[in-house]
Amino acid sequence: MNAAREARYTMLLGASSQHGVRHLLLGHHADDQAETFLLRLSRASGLNGLACMPDCSVRSVDAADSYDSSARQVRLIRPLLHTSKQDLYHICRLCDVPWVEDPTNVDPAYQRAAIRGLLTASATCDILQVSEACRLCSRLLKEQSSDLLDHALVELQPGASAVIRSAPFTHTASRHIAQEALSALLQHVSGSVYPPRSRTVALLLCRLSKGGMRGSFAVRGVTVRAV
Repeated sequence: MNAAREARYTMLLGASSQHGVRHLLLGHHADDQAETFLLRLSRASGLNGLACMPDCSVRSVDAADSYDSSARQVRLIRPLLHTSKQDLYHICRLCDVPWVEDPTNVDPAYQRAAIRGLLTASATCDILQVSEACRLCSRLLKEQSSDLLDHALVELQPGASAVIRSAPFTHTASRHIAQEALSALLQHVSGSVYPPRSRTVALLLCRLSKGGMRGSFAVRGVTVRAV
């Protein structure tokens, strides 16, 4: 399912780039958000993951074939994240707008579909409130981790390499801030759309805290080693 999702994004972003589209509206709704929360919770996601999909985000695209160089970044906007699926059905019926149902949406062989079958309207509302709280906490954590990176970063080449001082990560009062900062750095260096798994970052931070790195450590295609 992850591969299928990324293939869809690649297709949509490629078309956006080719036609100079800078803002792409997506149809994710409140039920999708609640399902995403439970999926990520089942995978032991951290705060960032449990914050789920943002109302607005930016994705970089390979715009080599685009006539508009400014279209190298596309803003993804999700205007329906606070609207339930049932409300959308009602609006479509009221306005006589046809829609298409994806048969995999009700196929319990897929984890998301299995979760979808268990969610009630009340549970969805509660989950969205928890996710919003995670989003607020995540925003504060990002701000503090950014300050930590300012002190730790020696050299940065996005998509290639970074040189850091380990002391700011190991001596900070908050392990959560250190882990968020390290996660953001690894994502930036790797060029990945998504951050590395929180458990993997926690393991790397643990190795740093035990007196430095011995050998190397691979995370999302990034090799971490002492220099």
